[in-house]
This record gives sequence, C-alpha cells and structure tokens, in this order.
Amino acid sequence: GFWISGVTGASDLEKLKSANISHVLTMGSNMPPPFPKQFQYLCCDILDEERVDLRPFVRDCIRYITDGRETGTGVLIHCEGGISRSG
Repeated sequence: GFWISGVTGASDLEKLKSANISHVLTMGSNMPPPFPKQFQYLCCDILDEERVDLRPFVRDCIRYITDGRETGTGVLIHCEGGISRSG
C-alpha cells in the first residue's frame, strides 16, 4: 500500500506496523526519523510549504517509492502537516 500523512501519523509506531509500512519518505526539515531501527527512511530536507519546488527531489523519491513497493510492503510519504504534499 501507499499512504500520505503528517508527522503525527509518521510517529505512530503501532499504526505503521499495522499498515505493514517498511519505507518512510519524509518531506520536510528538522524531522529526524523517529524509528530508524524499524523502518527505512529517505529524508528530503525541504521547507513544508506549498510554494517549494519539489522537482529536484522527484527522481530520488520515485526510485525510493518504487523500491519500497517492490518489497510488497507499505510506503508512507509524510510532511509536517500532511496537506501540502497531497494537493
């Protein structure tokens, strides 16, 4: 599966496990991985604002999402609020 959330969802260990998440893509700044031993992380250090140009990150993010989905487990993409990356 594929999920989008804010930092609250990305910090809920039980929900991540129940959704069979293995890969977490963090889009934001100053958000260190809360569970680095339980999940694989790709952290893109960018401002969590709608005006930010995501194009420089697209290739690496697509590769990371594809790798995660090919394992047969879930991928979570999150920013701080869970809104500016889902629009």
